[in-house]
Amino acid sequence: MQEEFQAKIFTIKPGFDWRLNSSRLFFGGFIFLILFLIFAQTFEFDLQTVQSISFFLFVLIMVGSRWGYNEKQKKFGKIEGELRINDNSISIHGIGYELKEISNLAFNLLQVLDEQLWSESHPISRYYGGPAFSQGVDNYINFNFRNQQLKVYFQLETPSHKAELSNILKRHFFLGHIELQPTYDGLHLDYEQIQELKKRKLEWTKEKSS
Repeated sequence: MQEEFQAKIFTIKPGFDWRLNSSRLFFGGFIFLILFLIFAQTFEFDLQTVQSISFFLFVLIMVGSRWGYNEKQKKFGKIEGELRINDNSISIHGIGYELKEISNLAFNLLQVLDEQLWSESHPISRYYGGPAFSQGVDNYINFNFRNQQLKVYFQLETPSHKAELSNILKRHFFLGHIELQPTYDGLHLDYEQIQELKKRKLEWTKEKSS
């Protein structure tokens, strides 16, 4: 039975996202604090006013920092529709695109839902405002089909969900639907992993031809 990957599509909303988040609270509080201190010095505000407002803005900065440490990503858009990928086609919102008619297939696999965004080697980044955990919707696949270019973002829900797609895309590389560079770029492979992938394709090709 043919394997098929399925994922929820994420559609980015146009316009500007006005929602408050930890990063805006952190940097907004910091900017207002700097501006206030400049105004306070220029217009000679009394000491008690300076201390009170400075303390309030400092609290906002600390709240933004702490919020970012636990904040979950909420991208400006909505999850709707479904992406399906198998050995023969890619389906977006129920519309199928045959692999034999697709060109320049590329993709990017990043974090899954609730995966930590900041590297453990740079934990201080979290204190500058979040989010700290991914919504899992920064992943995308794009390709040319006849006279149109298509790009779709989708959600990866678990590490096994990501591994499932990774295996299918590697098979598309073996089948010749994806070039080597888009494959290792999209999978974020290091040098040893690239060599292993090339070796596996050679073995797979030999098995198919025998």
